[in-house]
Amino acid sequence: MRRPGRLRRVVKWGGFGLSLFVGAAWVMSWFSSVDYHRSMGDRGVVGFLTRGHIVVFCFYWPFSLGKPFRVTSWDPEGWSMSRPFSVEVPSWADHGLDVPLWLPFVLVLLPTAFLWHRDPRPLPGHCRKCGYDLTGNESGVCPECGERI
Repeated sequence: MRRPGRLRRVVKWGGFGLSLFVGAAWVMSWFSSVDYHRSMGDRGVVGFLTRGHIVVFCFYWPFSLGKPFRVTSWDPEGWSMSRPFSVEVPSWADHGLDVPLWLPFVLVLLPTAFLWHRDPRPLPGHCRKCGYDLTGNESGVCPECGERI
């Protein structure tokens, strides 16, 4: 029985941490919204994490002077927090993306769960490296692979 490689362990634990992070962001988004605003010359980017969704859109400033989206404390550059509210990508936005947070959560969770399921577990009384039955072995070394017990 071979131990999983370093890359597999890193991906497994990284996926576990990322799914915890996305799950926590999903829960938090129902209690508080996080907004990000950034201006770049005559263009702007706005992003929201609210009510279980991530909404990001880019736009041209002169067409958005009416600000038809809700922002409690408008700061052209930076982060702000507010109560959760619904946001849709406006029709005047150049580019927009609205992603429900359950989608990245499931896309990360499924391969991570598969890696955790496929991770070999050594049986009690067997060598961790090769799986050899060590019943009655008193030498402290696996006779099959030489691993210390």
